[in-house]
Amino acid sequence: MKNDIAAPRRLAAFRRALAAGASVAAIGLASLALAQDDDVDQIPTSGAEDQAGGAPDEIVVTGSRIPRKEFSSAAPVQVVQGDIARESGLLDIDEILQTSPQATGFQIDQSFAPFVLDNGPGATQVAFRGLDPERTLVLINGRRMAPAGVGGAPTTPDLTLIPTILIERIENLFDGASSVYGSDAIAGVSNVILRRDFDGFQIDADAALPLQGGGEQYTVAASWGITGDNGFIGFGAEYQTNNRVARRQRDYLGRCEQELYVDENGEILNQDIDYNPGVTINECVQFPLTNRIFIPLGFGSVYYTPGTSNVGIPNFSETQLGGTFDFDGDGLQDVDFKDPFYAYDASETAQNGDFLPSNQTFSIYAYGEYETGKAGNITPFFEAMYSNRQTQQYTPGAQFFNNVPATNPYNPCNIDLADNGTPGDPSDDYPINPNGVNCLAIFGVNFGSIGDIQPILNINGDRDARDVEVSQFRFVGGLKGELPWLDGVLGFEGFTWEGSASYSRSTGTDVFQGIDQDRLELSLNTSVRNPDGSVTCGGAVPQTVPCVPVNLFAPNLYVEGGGFLTPEEAAYLFVPADFTTTVEQTLAQVFVVGDIAKLPWNDNPLSIVLGGEWREDAIDSRPSAIVRDGRLHNRASDRGATGKRDLYEFFTELNADILSDMPGVELLNVNAAARWTEESNYGSAWTYSLKGIYKPIDWLTFRGTYGTSFRAPNAREQFLLGGTGFNNITDPCIVPLAARIPSGNPAVPPTYDATQDARSAFTISQCQAQGVDPFSLGITTAPEVNPIQNVEILTGGSDQLEDEESRAYTAGIVVDQPWTDAFGLTVSATYYDVLVKDSVEEPGLSDVLDNCYEIQSGASDGFCTRVTRDMDGFISLLDTSFINIGRLTSRGVDYNLLLTKEFEAGGRPFDLSIDVRLSQLLEQEFEVLGAVDDNKGETEAPTWRGNANLLLSTGDYRMNWFTRWIGKGAEDEPGLGFDLACPDPAVRPNATGVTCQPVYFTGNYFVHNVSLTWAPGDWVFTAGLRNVFDRGPELVDADGVLTSVYNVPVGVGYELHGRTAFMSARMAF
Repeated sequence: MKNDIAAPRRLAAFRRALAAGASVAAIGLASLALAQDDDVDQIPTSGAEDQAGGAPDEIVVTGSRIPRKEFSSAAPVQVVQGDIARESGLLDIDEILQTSPQATGFQIDQSFAPFVLDNGPGATQVAFRGLDPERTLVLINGRRMAPAGVGGAPTTPDLTLIPTILIERIENLFDGASSVYGSDAIAGVSNVILRRDFDGFQIDADAALPLQGGGEQYTVAASWGITGDNGFIGFGAEYQTNNRVARRQRDYLGRCEQELYVDENGEILNQDIDYNPGVTINECVQFPLTNRIFIPLGFGSVYYTPGTSNVGIPNFSETQLGGTFDFDGDGLQDVDFKDPFYAYDASETAQNGDFLPSNQTFSIYAYGEYETGKAGNITPFFEAMYSNRQTQQYTPGAQFFNNVPATNPYNPCNIDLADNGTPGDPSDDYPINPNGVNCLAIFGVNFGSIGDIQPILNINGDRDARDVEVSQFRFVGGLKGELPWLDGVLGFEGFTWEGSASYSRSTGTDVFQGIDQDRLELSLNTSVRNPDGSVTCGGAVPQTVPCVPVNLFAPNLYVEGGGFLTPEEAAYLFVPADFTTTVEQTLAQVFVVGDIAKLPWNDNPLSIVLGGEWREDAIDSRPSAIVRDGRLHNRASDRGATGKRDLYEFFTELNADILSDMPGVELLNVNAAARWTEESNYGSAWTYSLKGIYKPIDWLTFRGTYGTSFRAPNAREQFLLGGTGFNNITDPCIVPLAARIPSGNPAVPPTYDATQDARSAFTISQCQAQGVDPFSLGITTAPEVNPIQNVEILTGGSDQLEDEESRAYTAGIVVDQPWTDAFGLTVSATYYDVLVKDSVEEPGLSDVLDNCYEIQSGASDGFCTRVTRDMDGFISLLDTSFINIGRLTSRGVDYNLLLTKEFEAGGRPFDLSIDVRLSQLLEQEFEVLGAVDDNKGETEAPTWRGNANLLLSTGDYRMNWFTRWIGKGAEDEPGLGFDLACPDPAVRPNATGVTCQPVYFTGNYFVHNVSLTWAPGDWVFTAGLRNVFDRGPELVDADGVLTSVYNVPVGVGYELHGRTAFMSARMAF
């Protein structure tokens, strides 16, 4: 097949199709047909184009099941051509989809390595209109793709399992489509069309090489197919590997997180440039600090200083007591907070951790069909795909902190307090540490026992590495054919039918290790020093593994970049953990399509679709016992998910050109669809849609849609068995710190000062309603209790949820200029409005507490039932399991422009196309029981996003310049403005008197890619640069965005690899 990359006839044909109602393209629509054979002037079609035996010259556009003679749609459909995307430097399907201007909100990609994800480590997802991934339906060749992942309950397809090089194109529908495709199609549909034009043998290869190093990507694919008179068969395989990116390999990460401010003059300032003598001057925040121990009733943490101490605790020193602590008198602070020994993120171990993990994917794809020519031309067909992803993730930094009792013989605050005066006497109440000291006396409080103290460490090998493998098998088989015996019966004409069944099964495993909390507690609580000086543990407690004394104050644990357990301790404490998740989806579908009548006034056909579908979704997600029971140190319990649901659906669709070829009415097309769905756990629902195209004249098109959609609670929301973990919250019923009058003695609790209590009367009354005294809670005992508490958090699915309902409408105009043949120009604008009611969400900790204690509404009592308090009045459990929480909206305008021109220069013909796509967000509200938050204009949901693609072709050559734009954004924090004193005037005297604000905003962001393609005959070569000007991502203060890594907002779309060389080759034989 000859690759003629300048095909103006096809370009003009596609432009005419756009004027008929299709949205202007996303990426490379101007070139969608440029790789087609010269002899056929055709419009690209969807992968379901021949479903139900449609005529060869008819196509099926995503969003409808009715074949058409041209690429037209009343709904906003944009098409991404696979080859053009590759030329644009977009070599992954998640890059292709997530760079769409309509992909607003957080997009889950590889930069989310440090976060807990619904689909597990290494998975990627897409979310249109900022409405989360579970509200965007993903299809492969027009059929639903099942979820895949590991851990808990995966909710959506994993995009990494789709072979990128084998993609022919992607049709993105930005409209609700439940009436056509069923549940989940609320924000839109992404229909990935895999190549089916294999003819002979073909090899493809891609490579992307970031110039900063790390993140190298290599892809190779092979395909073979044969086409005969009655059918075809084809096979394809693809392998891709992505190298890891360490944090130290990206300059913009700055080796640490910063606390950023900007002054009125536009100068970026940093809060944490420390000017205390002896403290390293850099811009890193001090936390998390490691290699320290926390001592109650004293002054907080003391830091490991081997061989010396400034407070008398062997090997530990204080930092500040009302000022810089300079015990040795050298003029320098004794402990340097910014030293990598204490500032863990500055250590080489942390810098060698993954910013982006490594992964490898492998896919095999096969398809075929055969026309029998008998009994209505019955045609069997099949599709089969197997994909496997392996992800290796190294994210050191998990902190270890566990209380060590006063009785522990390694505790440096453990001294012999018994009266017999015999050191080492095992009858003592407190078996001694020979090197222990009276820590209470050091801090001027010489009474009783100090109680537990808490080492705060990083231990290498503890929850820092994961091996993840996810595989998915998908098979589709069926029959299709014609129903010629219906022709002429009651006006029926051209009926075809299709019946198919599909089965998908994914299996994911996640393997890691951590510290067994039960074994740790046994060792720490039962260790005793024997008369001979040895330490043993376990006592009379039954043990399957012999207890090993663990010394949490040993020098081998207090090391820059994290310490190491002794071999004996490691063998005892470290235990393997794993998660295995299986997701199955079985689907059967049958439908007929044809013309039931001709309209009497214009003889245009009235087409109909009638069909039914059955689907079963099942999940079985099983953790190992140590994960299920929450026995890993500082890791939440997770009991997995088990469940199954069935959906029975019936659907219909009608389509007709009501008026056509009349004065003032070139075309008036109406399409209506409806679907009835019954879900085995949540009852039934109706959805419907109404769409129209009106062309008063050939070059002007008006189009609009209105429809309803629904989403039944998914497997995670229904079947997640729940888990618990611990997190910090602020208890509004504990007396605030500002309302306390210190006693001056740690042994005597403070008293309450009502004049400094800023809590509302409603908060006070809610606390009292729960049987809590908000005027004394936390200050009746010594030590006093901080309002910030570490409490147990419960998560889980629910069988009490309602399904989500939504409505969406769009209204658009398309103009295809007819006034000159000198150039082609098509412009369009589409207004959209999506409303989701009863959205299913997992409430955050602040949602539960604020709605119980702060926000006076009818839902307060309901949220208060999610707060459990112990006998002393303190919060012991918060329930954050799924609920129907409120309302979501997304409203805006999409703009598209396509300019094409043919010209000559130097006696050589050229074809130019400029394709611009913009999306303007007008509203994106998230309402929680009356409290409304509009995310429009924030970092993850900027008002403007856009792409532009310039193609210049001549002969066998094509130049591609691709530009992405992410508009500026800012968090809408109350009172955010230049009303703060600028930080650190001591190191910036010129900042005195100038006010500041936190960097809770981002600027306009442009990234440019360029490539040159050469297509001599059956070979195609492309070379280019991605991020030509080496633009780094925007940086924000970490508090100014929900998800960030070292001040980089992740999931927003910023380029993370810097300037990158890429190349691709295709060879056909």
